[in-house]
Amino acid sequence: MRKTTFKLLRIQAVLGAVLLDGSATAAFCPYQENSRGCTKLRSFSSVPGEISLKRKRQARRKPVNRRPKYYWNNISNIEAELRAFWEYAEVKIAPDEPPVIPNETLLNHFERYDLKNAIVIQGGREEMSQTLGGARIMPGKWADAVKYSPELQKLLKDTPGLSPHRPPLSPQQRKNANKSSGAHDIDHRWAHKEGRKPRGYWNKENVISELYDYLEECRETLGRPSVWMPRPSEIACRGREDLKLAIVRFFGGAKEIRRAAGLVPYRDWYWFMGLLELLVELQRYLDTFHDGIDEVFPSMTDIKSNGYDQLFRLVQFYGGRKFVASRLGMKHTNAGTLKKLDSTGFYRDMNWGPFSISFAIELMEFVHSEQMKEKPPLSFTAISMPSRRRLLESGEKGAGLHKNIEKFGGYENVARRLGLDFFRGT
Repeated sequence: MRKTTFKLLRIQAVLGAVLLDGSATAAFCPYQENSRGCTKLRSFSSVPGEISLKRKRQARRKPVNRRPKYYWNNISNIEAELRAFWEYAEVKIAPDEPPVIPNETLLNHFERYDLKNAIVIQGGREEMSQTLGGARIMPGKWADAVKYSPELQKLLKDTPGLSPHRPPLSPQQRKNANKSSGAHDIDHRWAHKEGRKPRGYWNKENVISELYDYLEECRETLGRPSVWMPRPSEIACRGREDLKLAIVRFFGGAKEIRRAAGLVPYRDWYWFMGLLELLVELQRYLDTFHDGIDEVFPSMTDIKSNGYDQLFRLVQFYGGRKFVASRLGMKHTNAGTLKKLDSTGFYRDMNWGPFSISFAIELMEFVHSEQMKEKPPLSFTAISMPSRRRLLESGEKGAGLHKNIEKFGGYENVARRLGLDFFRGT
């Protein structure tokens, strides 16, 4: 009811604006009373000047050269249209063979949208090929069609407007090009930019190859082994957004390409380098405030107050003061936890035995130098404890490391302390 009243009021307002005379407006009131006392809207034909408020009916254009109804449901008609298409393009098709099914890009160029839609309705080009008895299918990707389709190769020679370097425009692209500055913008969009890989360059093999080149560059500039998988965000920040996107496109993410490329996971080497930094910072702190003596682990309050914020954060990250001190064989002197300590100053439930920070730093630097010599892909993607044979072959320094390893509990025990992978018999 409210909608009807609103429409009537709008009509009355329009009539009032047209008829300037107030009395005339009253004479031509759009309402009239019937025998039942109800009001209804008068016919607009009674208004002077034949004023009409109805919208004119839209005149539809009749289709030009439109096929009869159900024409495209007949497979024979589609086959005949395909042969006519190739005949129009001046490409010979043997009469005893089914016609080649062109890709949508080529049909767009010749504006055969009816034929393109008919193929889609029949289930696509593969289904159409089987229906026609094994008809050849032109590759859908333009670069592949240029390379492998003899029909398109002939068209490129004889047909103006076709380019082997860029596909023809779709209907929407053509419409947008006409609205803007024309084909110049399209040519500029497809133009090869400096430093950009050519079209069709990226595949799984090239992605891994580009990743290896990136890692080799990081080894030379950052001093990081080329077998350590970086984070995708780092790749993008160093100006290789194309490589990051290619990794996601062809592998789905860093985890998958790391496995395929045989690289050490980011978390493993991040943990390794963080622990090495902790040991170096702790050794520097002990040299400054404890004369280099590593028997007692300093309190966290002293570390923080002395300005070693990074050491403070690293100790917390690697398990806290209690765990780090026990791992490194250092005593505790916190008066609030004396009941938990034994007579020697170690926690009763966490004592790994004696150890040396300087030895740990020297061993981890040796492992890092060994990783720097590796080349991808690795057969085993882990940062492992060096073998006895490898240490003895490396000279006097390796022999000294081997001696200290035996002193501090053997290869397996030292590997567990430093978070290194250990394999028996290596």
